[in-house]
Amino acid sequence: MDADPTVFEDIYIIKGHVQGVGFRWNARRIAMSLGISGLVRNLPNGDVEMNARASRRQIDQLVAHLRETFHVEQFELKSRRSVEESVSSISFEIIQ
Repeated sequence: MDADPTVFEDIYIIKGHVQGVGFRWNARRIAMSLGISGLVRNLPNGDVEMNARASRRQIDQLVAHLRETFHVEQFELKSRRSVEESVSSISFEIIQ
């Protein structure tokens, strides 16, 4: 259990060779195993956008695992906000 119960919603832009290599499917699998809600989708320019909602520790674990697995060039944090409500159900969607 996390010491800090604050739930964050982070949006990342991931740059590098991340389309056509199973990045979204692995992001979903890892996020679900960590109890993270959110979504991941390809962008027209070849980047991927990922929205993750969970504790700071959980999101950090997800990003670290994806960085290590896919050797991505850049995880750019587009926005971060704390959210009032807790994550009651886990859903991590892949947007086509």
